[in-house]
Amino acid sequence: VEDEIEMLLALSDEVRPESAQFVNVIQDTLKMTISMLTGDQEMVARAVCSQLGIPSEQCFYRLLPAQKCEWIQRQQGMQVRENKKSQSSEELVPQLNRVDILTADIENSTQYDLVNDNDVDKLSLLKENSEIQNSNTSGAENSLGCLTQAHIFFDGVWSALSATLCWGKATSTKSHRVVMIGDGMNDSTALAAASVGVAMGAGGSAMAVAAAGVVILSDNLMLLPPTIRLAREARGVILQNCIFAVAVKIAAIVLAILGKLELWQAIIVDIGSLVVVVINGLRPLRFQY
Repeated sequence: VEDEIEMLLALSDEVRPESAQFVNVIQDTLKMTISMLTGDQEMVARAVCSQLGIPSEQCFYRLLPAQKCEWIQRQQGMQVRENKKSQSSEELVPQLNRVDILTADIENSTQYDLVNDNDVDKLSLLKENSEIQNSNTSGAENSLGCLTQAHIFFDGVWSALSATLCWGKATSTKSHRVVMIGDGMNDSTALAAASVGVAMGAGGSAMAVAAAGVVILSDNLMLLPPTIRLAREARGVILQNCIFAVAVKIAAIVLAILGKLELWQAIIVDIGSLVVVVINGLRPLRFQY
């Protein structure tokens, strides 16, 4: 007023109540590396990371949607086309293949309003392309149960934890499976490109839900850690059953060849092994959240 500052007004997102606990469980209990990818300014991004206990070297800020997608692809050992920042989206489109078009098209908020059903279909192409390339890289299988080493990447600062959550090593040349958590339209291409895309269904955009492989129908981040633990336990049970069944069959075949296994004994062994496998397979039903 009259060339004098009378009032300053500052707005900021609030960190979700369960965010700090979520980060702690992911890093300490599940032994995964967590990173934050956001389009926010450096000061804001580092402040949130400090509050949540995310290492400063895992804080990536001022990223466009296309850069988030490229970051995920690099962690998964996929080939990424380098784009010059000086080029506009319209200039980039002719250089990109079909599954890259949506990434180039939604680099700014004005273009979000132009996204249509055809663009959503392109996300499925990106997802299929990512799955094909993931199948050719080394590392664990593409499932939550196999994420023994992960890099969680948040997008935005999602009410300060809307940054994209991924797991992998940002500075490592080794490929990793990546889980991405997001809820906005600008997360869609990254959700489709990740090994496992997790969308927050409550309040999230329809495009993010369409692009993700997993949808959490609430805003509670703490639903994800027990899901990962359950997936790991289920995978362990499957491996145990496979190893046990194959070992029993091989042992029975060897004994039969040596003439030390009668028909009735073979039947008992076969039925007995089946019962053991079924009982062991019921263990995940006792999982406690």
